[in-house]
This record gives sequence, structure tokens and C-alpha cells, in this order.
Amino acid sequence: MISVFNEAPDDLGAQVKELLDDDLQVVVIQVDEAWSFVSSKDNKSWIWVAYERSSKQVIAFHIGDRTKQSAKLFYKKIPAALRKKCLLIFTDDLKSYNGVIPIEKHHGGKQFNQDIERLFCTMRHRVSRVVRRNLAFSKSWRIGELALKYFFWNYNLEQALH
Repeated sequence: MISVFNEAPDDLGAQVKELLDDDLQVVVIQVDEAWSFVSSKDNKSWIWVAYERSSKQVIAFHIGDRTKQSAKLFYKKIPAALRKKCLLIFTDDLKSYNGVIPIEKHHGGKQFNQDIERLFCTMRHRVSRVVRRNLAFSKSWRIGELALKYFFWNYNLEQALH
């Protein structure tokens, strides 16, 4: 299982080159967090996900808590070239994003994140480790992260075919 999970590339196979080639295109990223467990139900973890709306691909994710430190680690995982581009980032207005995402790029409110919520439904259906009422949650951070990386890579491959 680990050797299969390790096949997934760190960039999740996201096709961001086309987004960078068009100087006039505004890149819209939806960011949200979904909770799950690691090791035990007492150890709640948060899966931070950045979803690019036009390509329908996951461009970054992070597993951690809901602190500002996790927000910083997550934001650094969004490709630097995209962070520099004309970018709009829609979040659920979690306070941890304040001071992490530049204010001119940050737009808050749940009404803009329907696509990423749909992604979370797909994630919970396909990855039993993140189903909330289940004993199949990951026993370690490393395995949970590898499983999600593998899922997001496959998800991005599916989206590239459409």
C-alpha cells in the first residue's frame, strides 16, 4: 500500500501550466478544511485543501490542526507561481487565514465554496480513512497523508481527462 501511495507526485499532478500561460486569466481558488481522525477519535485532524475552480483540480493540501501555523504551512504548499499571479482565494472566513493570505486576494464566505464542498463529498466516498463515523481512519499522520495524496492525484487525472 505504501509503495503504491508513494507513486503519487508531490504536485498532485495538477495541470497549472495553462493557468500561468494566460496573463489575462484570474485564477480562482477555493480553500476549505474537512475534519477527520488520526490514530484515535480523540485526535481530530483537519484536511486543508486548495481547489482551482476552472481546471477542477486540487493544487495543494495539508493535514494539521486549525491554527494559524497550519494555515501558513498550507498556504506555502500552493505553488509559488500561482500565489504571485492575479489570484482570488475564497475561504470560509476562518480566522486562521487572517495575516496568512494577502488581504487583497482573500475573500470570505461559505457561499463561494460549493465546488470544494462537493469535492469533500467525493473524498469521503472514495477514501474510507476520512469517513467520520468509521473505524478505518488512519493510524498515523504519514499513512493518512499518503492516502490523501494518492486520492488527489487520481482525482486530478480524472479531471484532466474531461
